[in-house]
Amino acid sequence: MRMLHAPNVPNPVYATAGSDFAFAYLIAPALTDARAGMTVASPVPVGEPRVHFSLTTPPSTAYRARFDTGADALVDRFRDRRPEVVVATHVEAAPASRDTPREPR
Repeated sequence: MRMLHAPNVPNPVYATAGSDFAFAYLIAPALTDARAGMTVASPVPVGEPRVHFSLTTPPSTAYRARFDTGADALVDRFRDRRPEVVVATHVEAAPASRDTPREPR
């Protein structure tokens, strides 16, 4: 199984304080132990060497962190990693996570 998780990281300096990043940090080892291929797209890596890290540009404001889906970058990640499961831990991210795979080539 291939998974993609793009945690909402409004401030990379304090990334580990965010619930999204904590989710990725805690679940990544268990998923990789279960042989899931996991990609975390974030401004900072989760620290699990078996997780594929995809660097993202940190948002310029807290508002953008919450509501800017970064659809262009997300489309590129979908095309590159071809996930079967997408983890969207904020309701605001759900529409982009649902619609991105439908983006025409």
